[in-house]
Amino acid sequence: MDEARRVEEASTVSMLAIVSLLFGILAWTLLPLMGLALVSLNVMNFMAFPLAGAVIASVCARLALKRIRASGGALHGAGLAKAAQALAYTLYGVVFLLLSFVTLQVFLHTS
Repeated sequence: MDEARRVEEASTVSMLAIVSLLFGILAWTLLPLMGLALVSLNVMNFMAFPLAGAVIASVCARLALKRIRASGGALHGAGLAKAAQALAYTLYGVVFLLLSFVTLQVFLHTS
């Protein structure tokens, strides 16, 4: 009987929160390397792969936070989802700065 109570009381971590954090980390580590490896096919792969990971991370994190709030305490992992959002939004900022820098360089050298 005590074992059944422990299982019932055990909280679970949202799988979406875990997936979002995983893709947030991949967007900063492995996906840029994959983009560099495939840069011979298209130069935009360097930014497209990490951006795809960041989009998946931010969408999964938003869904995870929504489900965690709606679960009434049965699901945990809001910190994981918020960390994934921070990783994704930081990557969006870095990509925006890189694109701005490249655009500025192109316009300065064509003038």
